[in-house]
Amino acid sequence: AELIQRIDAHIEKYVVELDQADAQSESTQPATRPDAGLEQKLKELRQKRSECQSMIEAMEAANQKEISHTDADARKMKNAREGGYFIGYNLQAAVDVKHDLIVAVEVEQKANDRSSLCDISTAAKEELGAAQIEVVADKGYHSGAELARCEEADIITYVPAQANRGGSSNKDGQTVYRKEVFRYDAEKDVYHCPAGQQLHAGESKTKGEQKLTTYTNKTACRQCALREQCTWGGRRRKIIRCENDGAIERTAARLEGAVAKYEQRRNSVEHVFGTLKQWGHRELLLKGMEKVRGEIHLSALSYNLCRAINILGVEGVLQGLREKQEEKQAA
Repeated sequence: AELIQRIDAHIEKYVVELDQADAQSESTQPATRPDAGLEQKLKELRQKRSECQSMIEAMEAANQKEISHTDADARKMKNAREGGYFIGYNLQAAVDVKHDLIVAVEVEQKANDRSSLCDISTAAKEELGAAQIEVVADKGYHSGAELARCEEADIITYVPAQANRGGSSNKDGQTVYRKEVFRYDAEKDVYHCPAGQQLHAGESKTKGEQKLTTYTNKTACRQCALREQCTWGGRRRKIIRCENDGAIERTAARLEGAVAKYEQRRNSVEHVFGTLKQWGHRELLLKGMEKVRGEIHLSALSYNLCRAINILGVEGVLQGLREKQEEKQAA
C-alpha cells in the first residue's frame, strides 16, 4: 500500500510535467517530443501499480499478511539465535533418542512452533507403529491446546513452559503475583492464593474453541493484607482457567522429575539439525512448497542412510534392505 502511494505521487508528478510540455509546444510531433520519455515512465509506473494491487488482492484472498517476490509459498521467519528475520520455511523433525534417526519430517509455513507439536509427534507415532510414545520438545512448542491434543493421542509430553520473570504487570506498570503462584486444587475445583485463601469458580464463557472459567473470592480479597501485591488498583483478583490448563499442569509435573530426559533433546534433534547445516543444507535450492518438501525429505533420507551405515555398516544396511525386499515379495 505504501509503494502504491509512492507510485501515485510519481504518476501525478509526471502527468503535470506532460501537461506543461503540451502547453509549451503543441506543434511538436509525438515521436520527437522531448517528453516522450515521461510517457514511457508513466506506462512502467502504471504497470508496477497494477502488479502491487494484484498482490494485495492475492494476499486478501488467501488471508495472508505477507508475500514473497522470490517464492510465493515462503514466509517471513524470525531468527532467534542470530537476530532479525529470513524468508523461508519452518522445518519440523522428530528424532529418536537411541539412534538419532529422523523418524518424521515436515515443512510448514508457520512462523513459530506453537501449533506444531501434536502433528509432528503423531506422524512419528504412526511411523513407529507404537501405541504410545514420549516426546521431548523445547519451550517454543509449549501450548495448552497442543499438550491436550497430545494427551488424547497417547503422546506423553515433556515440554517446558515459556520463562516467566517477575510478576504480571498492567498498563501502568504495576506488578502483581503471576497466575502460576496460585495453586489449583482439582478435587475441590478451587485456587489457593498466596495468602492461604480459596478462589472459587464463577462465570464461564467460551473464547474461540476454549472454555474459560473465572475464579474469585471478593470477600477474602477485600480483607487481605496482600491485596496491593495481588490486585490492580485494590480490586479483587481474578484467575482465568482455560480448559487446557490441566494438560499444562500435568506436563509441568512430569518435567519436574525428568530433567535428564529433557536434556536428551540437545543430543538428538539438535545433533540432526547441526549435521544438516554442516552438510550445507542451511539454505534451500528449490522454491515452492511441493519442491521444498521433496528437497527436505531427500536431505532426511541422506542423513538416515549415513546414520544407518555408521551404526550397522554397509553390509548390515544391505542385508536389512534385502530382508525387507524378501518380506514384500512373500506378502
